[in-house]
Amino acid sequence: MKHIVFLSDVDGTIITRDISLPQIIRQAVQDFQSAGGYFSLCTGRSIIATQSIARELDTNLPCILYGGAALFDFKKDQFLWMQPFVNDEILASIRMVYEKYPDISIQVLCDDHIYIVRRNQRLNLRGIAVENEGPIEEIASIHGNILKIVMCSDSTENLSACQSFFSENIAIFAFSSRNFVDIVPKGAGKAGAIRRLADFCNIPLSDFHAAGDGMTDLPMLKLAGFSYAPENALEEVKRNVSLIVPGVREGGLAKALNHSKKIMEEKNDQGSNR
Repeated sequence: MKHIVFLSDVDGTIITRDISLPQIIRQAVQDFQSAGGYFSLCTGRSIIATQSIARELDTNLPCILYGGAALFDFKKDQFLWMQPFVNDEILASIRMVYEKYPDISIQVLCDDHIYIVRRNQRLNLRGIAVENEGPIEEIASIHGNILKIVMCSDSTENLSACQSFFSENIAIFAFSSRNFVDIVPKGAGKAGAIRRLADFCNIPLSDFHAAGDGMTDLPMLKLAGFSYAPENALEEVKRNVSLIVPGVREGGLAKALNHSKKIMEEKNDQGSNR
């Protein structure tokens, strides 16, 4: 039997800050899995920000979290793999941003804690609420496995200037949207994590289907055998996918899942007729 792995981004693809998980997507995931498909999430979110939707959708493969810096199995509630930063190197970079750009918010996502180093109005309005809880903490207090840094500002110019603080030898620096930047360790990223997941489940990348809306999703979308973007995705993302589906407000991921289910069923029918 031919299996397809469907990987989906979360924010802007399944839900938004204003739109919760539609029933039509829940049903489409169930139908896809019942036909023999594997469904998982590939997101920049942390464990705490992903766990409710992963459990609602009953993901039947480990999820790619922290922008590709970790594989996490929500069934077993454990990490299968992670690629953390070397703390001394990355904390020095964070200090430079903190001292030079007071307008930039800084969140440091570790495997067991989220440190809020600085907040701003944009983070409070547009950030993931569950990742923006708790007190402001000193950089010196940060410890543990640092998997991702999130920065945001009204000034894209200031955010762009921060890239010089993060050496390509230790970090991948990418805009997740116009005013948000995600920084993950070198050797992480969604593309590398997909390859690890493919090895883990022993399914070739050609049988991976993926959906996403942002620039940080592009490496995943380009690697997958088939790719989708919602109408609300960035133009560059839409230019690089196999099929554009309705936007997140219309529950377009359900159409993508149903399309992948049909492809999987056709391949299995062809195999049984040989």
